[in-house]
Amino acid sequence: MGKGLDRLGRAAFQNPWVVIAGWVVVLGLLGVLAKLYMTTPSSAITIPGTQAQKSIDRVNELFPSNGKGSGRIVFEAKNGKKLADFGGQITDLTEKVSKVDGVKGAVNPVTTPQLIDSTGTIGYIPVQLEGEVGSVPASTITTIHDDADKLRSSDLEVEIGGGLIDHVPADILGPGEIGGLIIALIVLVATLGSLIAAGMPIVSAVVGVGVGTAGLFAGSHFFQMNSTTPVLGVMLGLAVGIDYSLFIINKYRTLLSEGYKPSDAIGRALGTAGNAVVFAAVTVVIALAALTIVQIPFMS
Repeated sequence: MGKGLDRLGRAAFQNPWVVIAGWVVVLGLLGVLAKLYMTTPSSAITIPGTQAQKSIDRVNELFPSNGKGSGRIVFEAKNGKKLADFGGQITDLTEKVSKVDGVKGAVNPVTTPQLIDSTGTIGYIPVQLEGEVGSVPASTITTIHDDADKLRSSDLEVEIGGGLIDHVPADILGPGEIGGLIIALIVLVATLGSLIAAGMPIVSAVVGVGVGTAGLFAGSHFFQMNSTTPVLGVMLGLAVGIDYSLFIINKYRTLLSEGYKPSDAIGRALGTAGNAVVFAAVTVVIALAALTIVQIPFMS
């Protein structure tokens, strides 16, 4: 393997733009596939085979509606107004929500006084969903939010809660990850003394994570993906991506300082440090894949 990686490194050095273009094409292709075939991740967590899961499954058999998602659309009338002043609008919203795909039913507080407080200014629409908690389609939640937003005004405050909130992370690469990359760049610049040398591990890791995540979302068309999966993937990918890239780049810089030509240094760095990286990476993959033995779907 070392000799093959050596040749790969030399070939990459001789054709840098071909290598860069190849990665851009792969990333773009998988990005398009992800856009076309991505399905919304589920935040529902099950652990088949455990006594707790068996109990939950049995309860759901005896009480089919138990465990289904539910939420509330809460209203507060302001500026001296009462909810009765918005009766027509609330009734229309209740009817719209009850007809949304994925909604089992909604109760109109205008015709159900128990859903309005004694002051007549605060009330809510209970919404019963067809799906279980954590597996409500994003389209259902989005439609309900869009309909409810139309009622918001200075005289009527509208808030939504319960199962009507999308618990799937909206940003996979959020402020935490971006902040971590910035800190990593600062540490690498201070350690290596070169912005280019410090930036290479981060660029390599980000490209690798981008390809992996795009491929993951493209594949979600064929299997149910949990919402924690892409987040864990990004976290692990950035960590090992920067670490492994740095290992190879440090070896390359060491060889250059010893008098090797750049093409020879790249070949030897990939044949030695790169060989170790492949072995370590395969070990990580095997270790993570072994977690499927415990039969926990969201982890698998």
